Amino acid sequence: MSAPLLPPGTPLADQAVDASCSAPQLLVKGFRSYERYTVTLDGPDGVPVTHTRDLLRVGRIAVVLAVDLARREVVLIHQFRLAAHLATGKGELVETIAGYVEPGEAPTDAARRECREEIGVEPGCVVELLTVLPTSGATDECATLFLAAVDAAQVPEFAGIPVG
Repeated sequence: MSAPLLPPGTPLADQAVDASCSAPQLLVKGFRSYERYTVTLDGPDGVPVTHTRDLLRVGRIAVVLAVDLARREVVLIHQFRLAAHLATGKGELVETIAGYVEPGEAPTDAARRECREEIGVEPGCVVELLTVLPTSGATDECATLFLAAVDAAQVPEFAGIPVG
């Protein structure tokens, strides 16, 4: 299915839309939930169009680019990712710090917590940069990106909380 072109004068920005969504049908309950929805919205000619869409529920995450300005270094982590392993055979990824924003937790607090948990360092200044929906066709993941000042000399050779 191709995406429609924007009519002249349409703002190049995300917009609210009048859509009707069914209650979720739980397809799989695992580490994350996988749900199915029936969605109805107006088609280009004003006639309602109904689609069935499946969605992996991820939610809000905080992504942290940890930088040491004095040393001119960026702190990244290695982490195994099954999806990368299956897609490319290279499952040991170099990544930024990231993790879930817990219920009731502010995204900035989650960014600070993830620095402590993943690299063992309390960040100094933490600045919110932007929020994106990285895979909006498949998940509800809403990622807020932060820039955090850290002392890279304090990062141990092996850090992070063991995964059980």
